[in-house]
Amino acid sequence: MEKTREEIYRLVWSTPLNKLGSEFGVSGQTLANVCRRFDIPVPPAGYWQKLAFGKVVERPELPTERADRGSIVSLGPKVPRSALAAKPVEIREVEAGAVENFQTALPSHPIVASIRKRLAKLKWYEDFATITVPPFKITTSPGSIGRICDLVDQLVREMQGQGWSLQKQDTDAWRLIIQEEEIWMSFHEQTERIAHIPTKQELRDAAQYSWRKIPEFDHVPSGLLKLTITNASYLGLRANWADGKKQRLEMTMPSVLEGLAAAGSALHARRLERDEQARQYAIWEKREAERKRLEQIQFARVGELKALARRHREAAELRAFVTAVRELVARSPESEGSAAVEWLNWAEQAVEGLDPLGSGPPHLMSEHDAYYSAYKYRE
Repeated sequence: MEKTREEIYRLVWSTPLNKLGSEFGVSGQTLANVCRRFDIPVPPAGYWQKLAFGKVVERPELPTERADRGSIVSLGPKVPRSALAAKPVEIREVEAGAVENFQTALPSHPIVASIRKRLAKLKWYEDFATITVPPFKITTSPGSIGRICDLVDQLVREMQGQGWSLQKQDTDAWRLIIQEEEIWMSFHEQTERIAHIPTKQELRDAAQYSWRKIPEFDHVPSGLLKLTITNASYLGLRANWADGKKQRLEMTMPSVLEGLAAAGSALHARRLERDEQARQYAIWEKREAERKRLEQIQFARVGELKALARRHREAAELRAFVTAVRELVARSPESEGSAAVEWLNWAEQAVEGLDPLGSGPPHLMSEHDAYYSAYKYRE
């Protein structure tokens, strides 16, 4: 089946993708992927609910920068997602009197295949799921998978064009290196708040139990994406880019690349600063350890000096006492003095052993002995 971009654009904004896809013989997700590849905007999540409630919704114009409105899009029945990723998509431009021109899409980067594989294995119990395929962390709803994969592929190609290194680590992990620094990024689909429609069970519970409150709003996938450099936000640089009313992430790639380059440079400068701080701290720590070592040695030597002086004073007092005893014995009768001679001889030897000067002048304690004996002189 062949239709122009203009025809598909009108159809997807008048009929939900799943219903329209079944009419074409393909799945709604396949149709969404084809629209993204041919730059055909599709309704965001929550669009049909808003329309049902009579809310004003915006409808973007059909872009013509990459392809004309009359470009032919071929749709085959039951096209699997893997076939869309593996086979090139052909865009056939139809112009009067012109030869058919075929443009072939380049194959995706292997990291895109890893992301698709991880997302395909998920069981979608909720609107959103989060996976991590370094250097990317991705939070998305099923409807934004194709666009996120295209964005990752576009971003990776742009980064390789800058000469930055995307190093393979294992089956599902790469390292993005810019200015010798590893960069981490995230794609996050933002939510949209819509009026909550109470279910019969919620109404029954609220009527029966006073503490059961019916939520006023539901937070549903908005289809709007946000890109963040997750490990550079603290550096005061721009780290976030998001879809807006007048721009899409696809159009902000030059700014994203500038932000990545600035993040790599800032992280590198921050690492050099930390390395210098660590070097200076190591020098200070070494000096402080030496100061404390010398302080311990001095403390031990002074303690030894005080101990020697104390023993010398005690020896002087005892020597004076022994001298006094000897004088007393000299004045005593010979019978009494002979009994004290033995004590006097012992006392003189004891005093000489106590006096540190009895064995000659003191010597300076070695640094090793002083350092490891300082504990002896603490009170």
